Amino acid sequence: MEEFDEIRGLISRVVASNGKDARSVYDRYKAILTKYQEQPQLLDGCLEAIVQPLSVLLRQAAMRSTAQDTTSVQNVCRLLHVLITVRGYKTVVRFFPHEAADLERVLQVLGYVRDTQPSADSTGDSSSIALWEAQAVLMLWLSILVLMPFDLFILDSSVTSDASSQHAQRGFTPLAARIMALCQDYLKHPGAVREMAALLLARLLTRPDMAAALQDFLRWQQQALASTHGPAAVFLLPGVLQTLALIFKLGRREQLLPLAPKTWLQLAELLGDEGSTTPNTSVSRNTLARKLAMKLVQRVGLTLLPPQLAGWRYVRSAADLGRNLGVRSDCPDQCSTAVDHAPAKAEDISPQSPTVHEVPEQIEDLIGILLASCSDKDTVVRWSAAKGVARLAGCLPLELAEEVVDGALGLLSPSEPDTSWHGGCLAIAELAQRSILSPDRLESVTSL
Repeated sequence: MEEFDEIRGLISRVVASNGKDARSVYDRYKAILTKYQEQPQLLDGCLEAIVQPLSVLLRQAAMRSTAQDTTSVQNVCRLLHVLITVRGYKTVVRFFPHEAADLERVLQVLGYVRDTQPSADSTGDSSSIALWEAQAVLMLWLSILVLMPFDLFILDSSVTSDASSQHAQRGFTPLAARIMALCQDYLKHPGAVREMAALLLARLLTRPDMAAALQDFLRWQQQALASTHGPAAVFLLPGVLQTLALIFKLGRREQLLPLAPKTWLQLAELLGDEGSTTPNTSVSRNTLARKLAMKLVQRVGLTLLPPQLAGWRYVRSAADLGRNLGVRSDCPDQCSTAVDHAPAKAEDISPQSPTVHEVPEQIEDLIGILLASCSDKDTVVRWSAAKGVARLAGCLPLELAEEVVDGALGLLSPSEPDTSWHGGCLAIAELAQRSILSPDRLESVTSL
């Protein structure tokens, strides 16, 4: 990063002024970092030196903020938001402070900033954008704080001995209820706040002590989707789908396995698969919702299947394509020796292969949805569906995996549109990358 000295000087200036100079340096700071948008990994060498001083300053600003003055928090959050946009939240959040004592205070400051939002929206100036960015950064910070290995009952100052019985009945603390209520409200807003709210909810609800809260959220999202119509549903649906997809990504299988069939039934209804001849309108017209639905479909499938990769997968034993394909009449002498590799045929499966478990009945419908979505009109949906096809096929017995490969090859029929051909190619590429496409199928693929 050739501008590192300049960036470090700007950050030192902001820290020395306790955040007051953040607005004056913002434009130059943003211009430097945006330059690395296409290759953000170039920032990794100096990322800690950039994020750590700003995160420490954010913590100090949060400790002294009041309901009437959150300016310092907003200013520092704007600088961090630029970095999150360029490099991604997964990398940046690793350098955030994560002390257990900060949880309640950060949630309180988030409430302060949220209460300021309506008045800022009415003015229509840049302060409204700064408030939305601040809320997104604060929720990202909370998503790290809720991972602490302590029962939230210990950290919730609002829980007293008189309220302990009520806590036992509900199964989660008032602090957790406040976080859930805030995030559920943010799910109907577009932009980064919805993404961070989904992440925060997923990390909170997949905690071992939040099983009751997870059930409460699942009931809420069904009621919310059923009662929300019009433009509001366009924003709420992706938020709910993203939260569910993250829950099935971050949660433990033993916790999610009882929930998977119900989630699939709801998802099939949203996608128009339950006795309906046409897809749900709010899903069919929403590209982001369809993409997130594909993520959820594959993660529900991976939850239902045993968590093991198939033992029949092809394993390359040499970097020579001719040797990997075995003996051929037109192959030179140095390629004429067949090599031993992982079995690619059913009769070759060794006794040491993992035990074949019974495949749940929902898997066929799940894969059918994914293969059909490989013909979607939008590339992001086709790509997500193709990844799901390969991931599920990698956990299936050989005979069923071969049927999945046949289904992907069926998308490459001359009568199929261009979108099907593109989705089929993506699916075959993902299958090959995961060693599911065996060498004896290469001839049928290349002939296309």
